[in-house]
Amino acid sequence: MNDRITLRLGDLAEPIANAATESGRSVSEEIRHRLAESFGVNAPEMAQGFAAMSEKKAERARKKSARTRRVQK
Repeated sequence: MNDRITLRLGDLAEPIANAATESGRSVSEEIRHRLAESFGVNAPEMAQGFAAMSEKKAERARKKSARTRRVQK
């Protein structure tokens, strides 16, 4: 299973956003925290940005990012 999903929150969007603001978490972190709590497990640590990629993919993304910045100047 891919670990990314799309979730339509509907009427839950506002209460989740409020809870995230109160806890200092992002909405994604708040959802993971609450799901983990409901299953009785610890919320997973999720690396952000290049840290979430394999080293090979991260290096390719860094090079592409630098190339893009040079072209835009």
